[in-house]
Amino acid sequence: TTSLSTTDRSPGSSGLVQIAGPKRAQFITSHYEYGVKCVVDLSHTFFSPRMAPERLRLSQQVARGERVLVVFAGVGMEALQIV
Repeated sequence: TTSLSTTDRSPGSSGLVQIAGPKRAQFITSHYEYGVKCVVDLSHTFFSPRMAPERLRLSQQVARGERVLVVFAGVGMEALQIV
């Protein structure tokens, strides 16, 4: 196996486990970052708020008129901040 296919990067066979707060069927939440708000279903996509400064840094390097391909974007916050 590769280092990207470890159990540390997967919710496992039982899926995500809620450890606090009121019980809910879906893991949907909203996130606000540098003027952009998005709604995230954590059970279907990858998202880490800890990457916010890196996403901002990348989006500030894009010049007007440039085309950008955001590979493996997860939620796509980079693309939303560039627009």
